[in-house]
This record gives sequence, C-alpha cells and structure tokens, in this order.
Amino acid sequence: MGKRILIIGAGGTIGRAAAAAALEAGHHVIPASRSTTPAVDLTDPASIDALFAEVAASGPVDAVVCAAGTGVKPGCPVASGSMR
Repeated sequence: MGKRILIIGAGGTIGRAAAAAALEAGHHVIPASRSTTPAVDLTDPASIDALFAEVAASGPVDAVVCAAGTGVKPGCPVASGSMR
C-alpha cells in the first residue's frame, strides 16, 4: 500500500515532477501550493498551520516534500554573499 505524501510546491516544475514520480510509484499525493486546495502561503505561518490541520484531519501523512521556492532569473542583481 502506498504512502500519503504531502507535496508543498506541487504546482512548480520540481513539485510536479515529484508528484508524478510518487503517483507512478503507487503513492497517494496531496498537492499543496498557492493555487491548490488545500492552499498554502509559506510566508504566512497561519496558512501553514491551516494546511497541516486540514491534511491531518483526513488521516496521517507519511512524508512531506517541500519543493516550494523561487529562482533567480538571469540578469537579476543579487547582492554579493546573499546566496549561500
């Protein structure tokens, strides 16, 4: 039997690939992003709490994958030492 996997950032390139791989392996995927239901805004702690409460209400989660983030676009000025 597959695992229940919460994938945060499931709407992005890496998150979509992770979700597809998990589904192909027979797991149940719970996708979460700013545009899914349940929705999550990682800049808002209350949104994160609400996500975990909603997901946990339907059963235990076996794994959480966080593939959320933003990239740096070419030509975007980045302060020296700001990325580690």
